[in-house]
Amino acid sequence: GINAEYGKQWYQRRVRGYYSYLWSQSIANLIFYNLFHDDPFNERAGEKLKEFLKRGSGTNFRKSLVELVGYEFGEEDMIAALVEPIRVFNNSYLDQQDISKKWW
Repeated sequence: GINAEYGKQWYQRRVRGYYSYLWSQSIANLIFYNLFHDDPFNERAGEKLKEFLKRGSGTNFRKSLVELVGYEFGEEDMIAALVEPIRVFNNSYLDQQDISKKWW
């Protein structure tokens, strides 16, 4: 059978992978909402993002990200960056649906 230590290590790898995904999604949302939300084709914002990406891993990522989004963000901002798009989508989508015909 599978020993307990192997199971624990497998679980920890999966959890780290999931939280890495959430972290990446939060960063992507911060960038989108601070640079492109009002104007997705803004050339200046695009150039700013391109310069950020050119830096690669050789610089302090957090400092570079703060410069990119334009403010010092914290844990609550990261959480809001994940939750707000879901809330907005759910509200706008559900407002357009005839929920009287839904199974729930």
